[in-house]
Amino acid sequence: MRGKLVFAAILMAATAGCGPSKVDVTGKVSLKNGTPLPGGMLVISPSAGGLQGGARAYLNMDGTFKLSTDTDGDGVVPGLYKVLVVPPPKKGGEEAAAQPIPFDKKYCDYATSGLEMDISPSRKQFDFILDANPVRK
Repeated sequence: MRGKLVFAAILMAATAGCGPSKVDVTGKVSLKNGTPLPGGMLVISPSAGGLQGGARAYLNMDGTFKLSTDTDGDGVVPGLYKVLVVPPPKKGGEEAAAQPIPFDKKYCDYATSGLEMDISPSRKQFDFILDANPVRK
């Protein structure tokens, strides 16, 4: 009997503080012309109360991503999230300031991006197609 109590205590201690299960979330970010967004970052933040924290993913050169919350590739707690996109780093040199971002700047802000993710165990693949920067030459 004492062995069962010790096992139960160890089990409770091991699971204490464990939050909801996370879901592996992947996807791709590209422009309307089909060009993948090489580099940059996708960042998500909870849309509604009850969820804590957000997640982020660096975009690979082919525009693909895998979201992380605490450690690389650890997934996201299911729920509704707002999305923003951080542009790829500008190339160095004097012309760096003159380089426009490749997509409409509205995607750089949660309030204007219009992008959302409703993450669940059955919905964990998200592809985003962004409008091009209207001032890009």
